[in-house]
Amino acid sequence: MDDSDCMKNKVNKIVIVNILSTILVKVVSAITAPIISRMLGTSYYGIISLYTTCVTIITIVFGLQTVGTFAIARNEYDDKDQNNYQSACMGLTIVSFLVMSCIVITIKPLIHTLDSINNILFVCAIIHSFGSYCVTILNTKFTYEYKATQNMILSFFTTISISVLSIILIYIWPNENIYYGRILGYVIVYIIAAIGIPIYFFRIGKVFYNKNYWKFCLGLSIPIVFHNLSSVIMGHCDILMLRALMGYKIVGIYSLAASFCGILEAVQSALNHSWIPFYFDFLKIGDHDKLKCHANNYIILFTGITFGFLLLATPVYYIYASKEYWDGIQLILMFVLGYYFSFLYTFPANFEFFSKNTKVVAISTFASALINVFLNYLFIKKMGSFGAVFATAIANIFLFVFHHLAASRIIKIEKYPFRLKFFLPYIIAVLLFSVLYHFIKENIILCVGLAVFDGGFLVLKMVKNKSIF
Repeated sequence: MDDSDCMKNKVNKIVIVNILSTILVKVVSAITAPIISRMLGTSYYGIISLYTTCVTIITIVFGLQTVGTFAIARNEYDDKDQNNYQSACMGLTIVSFLVMSCIVITIKPLIHTLDSINNILFVCAIIHSFGSYCVTILNTKFTYEYKATQNMILSFFTTISISVLSIILIYIWPNENIYYGRILGYVIVYIIAAIGIPIYFFRIGKVFYNKNYWKFCLGLSIPIVFHNLSSVIMGHCDILMLRALMGYKIVGIYSLAASFCGILEAVQSALNHSWIPFYFDFLKIGDHDKLKCHANNYIILFTGITFGFLLLATPVYYIYASKEYWDGIQLILMFVLGYYFSFLYTFPANFEFFSKNTKVVAISTFASALINVFLNYLFIKKMGSFGAVFATAIANIFLFVFHHLAASRIIKIEKYPFRLKFFLPYIIAVLLFSVLYHFIKENIILCVGLAVFDGGFLVLKMVKNKSIF
């Protein structure tokens, strides 16, 4: 077996395990999300959505996005230094969380907006954020060490523990403030993660502080903070603005539709995590021809998955959500289009990370986020929840374009291997298919038939190539 076949087998094994992990996690979510949404109702479900948005922001800022430097560090330091570097990053993360938590708790009474937040809820959010970030750090370590099985076990047991605990706690919680049951479901699991995972890192890395590691990490991670905050704005300003302009009920319907379409985003994330290490390896050795060949297979795969998801979305959503959430069906197409352009953006963005240009990453994403805020404000007033998802889809198009221009025109250290014409046929295909979907989405027999054909095509192509990518 030659090196090429070994690489294909390695890629296939990791991708299969990562996708299986995503499927297992989403099966748990598919079973529990409708239960939890019914138990909470649209308004309380909207509150949980806003809570998780706040947790996401805390995680990004307090964690300093140290985990975003792991891939770059693999090209900077020898393999024997990786555990030491990652351990030092965990130390930096702990210090950052402690310092920022103390600062915010101190100034909280002085700021009207923060002081209005329940203290118990605020402490829960900090614990949730740190535990969640620890899980992300361990997931990332496993990803770049090609330990897909360990990743699957960690993701699956974290998800199922949170879901089962949440259902139990919501059931036994008094009707008043019943959403605390869901929040404590997160917090209990992430307390365990917040204790166990740092111990694991310090045991194998044995480094809490190292001046050179911390300096290297901060130089790259601080721009990533602004990049990820901009990504939060991209992904969550619609929810925040809907709350301000339309109320919790609309937020609940919108959030459940977003969660349902998030299945597609989760699959893309699993594929991307499998793809990045090999993408970086091809860039490192400068083999652009093989990279383009595998990238083409990757785009065909995700485009086919996008088609299949759309074809099955409407009938499945009727089962997935109770009747009070069915208005969310009209949002599905725009969510999917937004996620597709978010997928395309990963090609230039990953190249920017490889080139250590995290400042360029942050600027491009921030520009897209500003556009998203403006468009949301403009369209929500005119079109309600559809305006929110439409604005976010357009902003994701700008996200892809800005990063593509940055990767191909601004970065000169490495040559970006993809031109716009490489992506154009797939963009056209997705847009044309979206028009078709609009007319056939209620024809269940036709949609299922086309989905089977689509799935068969993807399987045959992978068998022919003997590779998923």
